Amino acid sequence: KINGGLLSVASPPAGVTNEYIGEVTIEVDPYLISGVAAYAKVEGHPSFFVYAQIEGEFGGPPAFFVTGFMGGFGYNWSLTLPTPDQVYKFPFIAGLTDPSVFGANPTPVDVLNVLSGQGGKPPVVTPTLGQNWIAAGIQFRSFELVIGRALVVVSFGKDFELALLGLATISLPQNATSDAYAFIELQIEVVLKPDDGVFSAIGSLTPNSYLLTRDYHLTGGFAFCIWFGASPYAGDFVVTLGGYHPAFTPPAWYPKVANIGLNWIVSSSVTIKGGTYFAITPTAAMAGGSLQVLFQSGNLKAWLTAWINIMIRWKPFYLTADIGISVGVSYKLDLLFTSVTLKVELGAELTLWGPPTGGVAHVDW
Repeated sequence: KINGGLLSVASPPAGVTNEYIGEVTIEVDPYLISGVAAYAKVEGHPSFFVYAQIEGEFGGPPAFFVTGFMGGFGYNWSLTLPTPDQVYKFPFIAGLTDPSVFGANPTPVDVLNVLSGQGGKPPVVTPTLGQNWIAAGIQFRSFELVIGRALVVVSFGKDFELALLGLATISLPQNATSDAYAFIELQIEVVLKPDDGVFSAIGSLTPNSYLLTRDYHLTGGFAFCIWFGASPYAGDFVVTLGGYHPAFTPPAWYPKVANIGLNWIVSSSVTIKGGTYFAITPTAAMAGGSLQVLFQSGNLKAWLTAWINIMIRWKPFYLTADIGISVGVSYKLDLLFTSVTLKVELGAELTLWGPPTGGVAHVDW
């Protein structure tokens, strides 16, 4: 089977003329080849890009069984990388045949809208004089459990940028779709920008991840960033797994990372939420976590919350720690013309600091 199309862009960006974009799919069992390409003139200079992937059984050891290749290049055409939390939606990683990217049986118009950023979405590729890129990647399976995609992108011309985009999924049982009792999808983006003095490695679980049931959502992310050279933040760094201490205000250039935790709607009456974090910066180290269990049925409500937050600051050395737990129940009593809420709660909290060492223990009934 062969299908595809070519489209003349009616309203190209300013300075761009003669823009065309096309897509093609070639199916030769057991392989599927798909690709997109475009041509334009930028300020009178030709520009071109092409990206293609081939899916099929290529073979290899069980630990690294190759199921596809992907790659492309652009001349006078820039490639905009996704934010770290949107890698799983990036067309060149998710796949050119993924219905969630371009739609089922996409037309050239569908491809154009996604790649050029129509509908308010950021553009993936843009005709840009003096900017070029090369991309190469691979798809694989590991022991029939992990399905992975990895793409290396090198951008050069006006700016140099080296990036690795990765996506790995685990489904239990194998190849399960709607009846899986565990589905973990991890996205990662590693970027080196020597001209800007930035190296970052950021990863996170996608919103598709769950355990036992789709109502048991898993969250979490990690980041390792270093600023050097020409960066105005040279000498700064951050390592975080799950975010930061509530009392720590991260600088604007630090990555935002979700707590490693869960959000489980057990039933219509019971929900469980929890999270944990750890981070190190040039000024502090911190760790902590929280757990909340809530029951609500009609006018009756019961809850349990527990938390711990610890932070150590350097220069000068100073420690703060906060540990607490609270258990309570309440009932809203409806009277003739009004209502009264009856509530009882037992809580304990310990706050420590130093040096000089001190602390407060508080029990509330």
